[in-house]
Amino acid sequence: MPMSQLATELTACDTEQIHLIGAVQSLGAIIVADITSEKVTHISGNLAERLGKPPGDLIGTPLESLIRREDVNALIKNAVRKPGHQLGEAGSLTVNASAFEGKDLDHLSHVHSDSLVIEIFWESEAGPEERGSPPLRQDVINDFRVHRRLDDFCKAALELIRSQTGYDRVMCYRFHPDGHGEVIAENTDLEEKFFGLHYPASDIPEPARRQFSLNRLRLIGDVASPTVPIYGGTGQAHDLDLSYSKLRAVSPVHLRYLENMGVAATLVMPLTVEGKLWGLMVCHHQTPRSLSPQDIHAT
Repeated sequence: MPMSQLATELTACDTEQIHLIGAVQSLGAIIVADITSEKVTHISGNLAERLGKPPGDLIGTPLESLIRREDVNALIKNAVRKPGHQLGEAGSLTVNASAFEGKDLDHLSHVHSDSLVIEIFWESEAGPEERGSPPLRQDVINDFRVHRRLDDFCKAALELIRSQTGYDRVMCYRFHPDGHGEVIAENTDLEEKFFGLHYPASDIPEPARRQFSLNRLRLIGDVASPTVPIYGGTGQAHDLDLSYSKLRAVSPVHLRYLENMGVAATLVMPLTVEGKLWGLMVCHHQTPRSLSPQDIHAT
């Protein structure tokens, strides 16, 4: 890539509104409804396709025309009782369509402004841990109580994360005062090692850092998979704020960056100290990989 083109793309990354990307990853689908009217305001193209209707025909319809009434009641009840972001634990719901044959689908839901955002996962590849195991973050916190030195804590945390998630490589990435990052710990059996490497601040632009500060987990299931547009009342929805979405699509520049590294899937967990982004726990995999909503919630 010419240096001038690279500089242009890096500059664009610093101003890119990635939370308004208007698309989701293909490993799932999204429905958004107004909490008060319970009417659909946005829907992803892949769900509309499975329902056999153009997205525009589904906008404005009652949510219960797509999702079983008792599931809608539970989602709205949680939205009212727990205003904010994540709505309790991961769960399942039934989509009212013959294409789904009455199957229960895993979902994660959250409230943003006056909208109920329902993220449905088609298929999930769970980590090797058993259901009902202690949440991953609680395990890390327990390790911190034992390991007082940062090096010991990072080593124990990465070993735990890799054993529970199954990713090929897990790293602790720390930001320096000037914004650049350093890999201060690594757990992998891969031949190439990243431990001790430093990366320029531009590798993680400001919009991405803001999103990491808002969202406790960022999952990319398949770097090579095409993204799916989200539609609203006037076409593709670049007005929908996906700041707290787990399925939000990825910046094309970041996808190219991962492809150049030979990475097919990632999982990133931000580390904050006194409300400020301190670093990242970063997982890489050489083949497509995802987590179930239950595993995502447990982190």
